[in-house]
Amino acid sequence: MKKNKNALELLNERAIKLARKITLAELETDTNRSGSFRDYVQFNLGSDAYAFDTSIVKEVLEPEEIVAVPCTPDFIKGVVSVRGHICPVIDLCSFLGLPGRDNRVDEASGNKVLFLSSSEMGFGVLIDEITDVFSVLDEDIKPLSVSNAASDRFSVGIINERIVVLDGSKILVDPALIVNEVVGGSIRNT
Repeated sequence: MKKNKNALELLNERAIKLARKITLAELETDTNRSGSFRDYVQFNLGSDAYAFDTSIVKEVLEPEEIVAVPCTPDFIKGVVSVRGHICPVIDLCSFLGLPGRDNRVDEASGNKVLFLSSSEMGFGVLIDEITDVFSVLDEDIKPLSVSNAASDRFSVGIINERIVVLDGSKILVDPALIVNEVVGGSIRNT
């Protein structure tokens, strides 16, 4: 019941934001700024906020079951069936080397899967929750301070000093996501 109340409050807040009138001064300020707007999906992983460009985000689901696949890296949690298609699911925290996520995935944890797709690849990433969908000017995305973290190679920058924008297109084509392993020796012709 409490979870539904929080969801209803969030939806009401979003409706108020969308329904408010834009003043002429705000419109002129936005028009005078150079650059282009992009839409982003904001989500949480533990206590941290991240975002992906909406152009690669296809949908969000709460899967009934994530089926483990043997002989895959630890960051691949398994596969799910989405309308008859088998889709791999990765643990983004593990893949990016981020702290704070339990390695277990079960129905009680409330994980959601955010599906990303490009012409080359598609898969789901485990997230805790979607928190917002918003537009931002490219110039408002500031570079991250250099920390040499594994996740830095996939980051575009940071918004409002707290939302890390990830380059989902770069993640989708990363060679580490291609699993090509033979189990039990070579294949024999009989």
